[in-house]
Parts: sequence; C-alpha cells; structure tokens
Amino acid sequence: MAGWSHVTILTIAIAMMALVAALDVETGTELSVSIFYLLPVGISAWFTRGSLAGGVAVASAALWLAADRLAGVAYAHPLIPLWNALVRLGFFLIVGSLLLALRRALRRQQELARRDPLTGLVNLRHFMAVAEEEVYRAGRYDHPISIAYLDLDDFKDVNDQYGHHRGDQVLRTVATTIAGNVRVSDTVGRLGGDEFALLMPETGGDAATAVIEKLQAALRSELAVAGHGVTVSVGCVTFSQPPASVQEVIGQADRLMYEAKRAGKDTLAHAVR
Repeated sequence: MAGWSHVTILTIAIAMMALVAALDVETGTELSVSIFYLLPVGISAWFTRGSLAGGVAVASAALWLAADRLAGVAYAHPLIPLWNALVRLGFFLIVGSLLLALRRALRRQQELARRDPLTGLVNLRHFMAVAEEEVYRAGRYDHPISIAYLDLDDFKDVNDQYGHHRGDQVLRTVATTIAGNVRVSDTVGRLGGDEFALLMPETGGDAATAVIEKLQAALRSELAVAGHGVTVSVGCVTFSQPPASVQEVIGQADRLMYEAKRAGKDTLAHAVR
C-alpha cells in the first residue's frame, strides 16, 4: 500500500467511509460502528503523509452526522448534532496528526539506523544490504559491478598528534569529498574507523579506474588544503561475471587495498575478475 498513488488511497478511504456510513444507518441507534471511521482517517494520514487526512476527516465527520440523521437519531437541541460533528472532526484530526507524527518519527529512526552519525554516510549494515541487492541485480541482468575499498594512510598519526577532534574533521572531509565526486547511483559507506567503501553498479573496469583516479585526486587536493597530512590507498575490484557473494566482493577489494598500501600508499590497486 505504501507504493500506491494518492488517488488509490483516496478511493479506498471513500469506499471505507461509505461502507461504515451504510452500516451505521442499517444498525440504527442500538449498535454503533462509527469508530471504524478511524480506518480511512488513519490510512490517509499514514500513507499520504497527511496530505489527504484533513479532507477524509471532514468527510468522515459529515458522513457520521448524515448517518445519524438517516438512522433517526433524536436530539434534545438542534445544535447538538453540529456540536457532535465538530467534536468528532476534532477527534479525527487529532488521531490523524498523531499517526502522521508517529510515521515521521519512525522514518527518522529508520534513517538514523542506516547512517553513520559522524559522516552522514551509510553505515556498514546498510552498505552491505545495498551491495547484496546490487550483486543480485548484476547477476540477473549480466551487468558488471565494481567496488572500491578506501583506507586512510597515516590516520593514526593524526589522532595521536592532534587528538580525535582533528581526526573526526579528517573523516568528515573524506566523506564529503567522496560523496561529492560520485554518481547518484553509486553508494558510499563508512565501514568503520578510517575505512570507506564505494559501490559502483553497472561499472566496468575502465570506468571504475577513471572514477577512482578522479576521486583520489580530489581527496589528495582537499586533504592537502586542510593540512591534514593524510592520503588514501584504494583497492578496487570489478566483476564482469557476477560474484558469488557480497563477502567475496568486499574481501577482494580489501585485499587489493592492502596491496596498494604495500606498494607505497596513496595508490590504487585494481583487478578485473
């Protein structure tokens, strides 16, 4: 239902309201089903982010009033039905607002759960989930996939000499630079400590090399300007044939990163499988 259009949600809400109103008229004053007006109000608030909830709340209150009239409900004063309708409307609006606030809080918690709080990049858990999907897609549609494993050179010296506050600045600079130099379809994650990863779907060997070389140049420039004295070694692996698992992809990129470090740091080790 989350993927349905507002028109579809509105159609469902109208059908629910009509059904509840018909049942309310049919059962008369002895058996009330009016509480079920909350269903269309709740659905419209939750699945349309509140954009239809107000209108559905008004319509539900009006239908409830009309159903009372058709059922022959008697009132001691002519203003009582109007008062009842306003109270019901207020109740519907409050419930809709609470559901909307709950939905926003839930989405916020979901977003925080997949983000690294320091850099704002996706965390290891979410990165692995995205990589799992892309590896499956690469196998299904026979597309190449590349992944780069980035590790900061001499990062420990920054923390030892200048403290963790300076180290956090370095990590944020790296994260911002990577995110600003990749495609929207790519996924950048912080895997932990000073290790980052870049997932490049539908990217062959030559394209991956070009992206990483451009990225390393940007990182080299940004880190030099900031005076951090840190460089970045990168291991990148491209699979022309679908890999067996995400763990295989990450493992091979990790091993290539260490090859880059042994070759003198601030270098790229790239393999095509």
